[in-house]
Amino acid sequence: MMNNLHEPVMINEVKSFIPKEKNINLIDATFGGGSYTKSILNDFNNKNLIAIDRDPISIMFAKEIKIKFKNFELFN
Repeated sequence: MMNNLHEPVMINEVKSFIPKEKNINLIDATFGGGSYTKSILNDFNNKNLIAIDRDPISIMFAKEIKIKFKNFELFN
């Protein structure tokens, strides 16, 4: 397991735009280490969350999330 030291500084602002009463699909187009994705998956009931990142290291962070959340997929 690899530690992600990135602190998502705008997570509350981002999550304020996600409706809590709807079961929606989301895209995280800047996955990186997965901090935003993890927080959103923990706090919302999403149909699917698709993450996109071109950095190969993001695959390592995504593996841990995929174990816990079956509605998550990373496209690298």
